Amino acid sequence: MKKKLVCSGLIAIMLMGGCSHAEEYTRTEDIQKAVYEQIAYDKDMDRLVDYLESALGKPYVWGASGVNHKSYDCSSLVQMAYRQLGIELPRVSYMQAKQGVEVSLEDIKVGDLVCFVTSNRNGGDVTHIGIYVGDGDFIHAKGAKYGVVRQPLADYYNTLVTIRRVK
Repeated sequence: MKKKLVCSGLIAIMLMGGCSHAEEYTRTEDIQKAVYEQIAYDKDMDRLVDYLESALGKPYVWGASGVNHKSYDCSSLVQMAYRQLGIELPRVSYMQAKQGVEVSLEDIKVGDLVCFVTSNRNGGDVTHIGIYVGDGDFIHAKGAKYGVVRQPLADYYNTLVTIRRVK
């Protein structure tokens, strides 16, 4: 009887050990998948930032579609940048500001949309938009006098109303 219990105990330990290895394997697969997803995300964000940086200094033209990559308004810059990743966003800033999921300032990541109310012309809806590019900065088509610029997001905290993650 003692021999059967010892054998049963050993079999149970082996089976549990097998399950443990299966769980470890699943965790390893999950970690590998997360790493691959992060690498793909990072590459996409690099492409997004490269596109935005290539637009620096280009003129701001209200209503410009950005399709010729020669001039932009704030929302066409965002739309064209995300189009480089195969993501279609609406044409206007207040509609873009409803895309994706809201994230907090503490959780902001490269590629997040930063949305502002800079005037009362839309009845409190978002009137300006840009894309966070890291190091506390965002790139946006600021206006006719400035064109496309990179600026500290902190300069705009008083008009920032939402941060959206679309990727």
